[in-house]
Amino acid sequence: MNEHQQSHINFGICFSRFFCKQNLTPTFSWDGLIEISTKPKDPKKITCPKSNSLAFTIEDLDYPNGMGESGNSVFLHYWAVDIPGDWTSFDASKTGLIKNGSNLKLVHEGMTSPDRVKSDGSGLLDTSMVPICPKKGIHRYRFTLYALKGELSTGDSRLAEDAPFGSVAGALDGNKLAKFVSFAKIAGNPMNVVA
Repeated sequence: MNEHQQSHINFGICFSRFFCKQNLTPTFSWDGLIEISTKPKDPKKITCPKSNSLAFTIEDLDYPNGMGESGNSVFLHYWAVDIPGDWTSFDASKTGLIKNGSNLKLVHEGMTSPDRVKSDGSGLLDTSMVPICPKKGIHRYRFTLYALKGELSTGDSRLAEDAPFGSVAGALDGNKLAKFVSFAKIAGNPMNVVA
């Protein structure tokens, strides 16, 4: 699976348009799923199953103080599941699409924190990316794209709008056909301010 990083990462450095910005959905594109899905490892064996669903996560591995500092933990900036397996890109224009014959969203953008609500006063839950805006140290960011056997939210087993990532993390590993991981390093700056 090949991941096109131009719109999000450039040689390990996120473009400045993603720094410290609120209410963003990441832009990401990829290819190579067809090859993974249909080429057998051995012509005498059955082909690999086709990916029916994708998932995407962005994590800061050195939150909040930067690499090598005490008190750090992994911080989840964004996650989305049930991305259709035939898509080759993901951006804000696709997050509101509705499944055919239903009123259900095609993609489930997940909550990174139960107390995040939109800043527009609507009281709606905020599923946009938590801004990448480190204040100090060097931070390693992990971008993971999962190819999955099927959707995590189906039929009567819909994910709740406020479902925490912990409720789907095990299902990602259990349904995983392939996983692509990319890293970026970003230097913190005490002058960084979320806009």
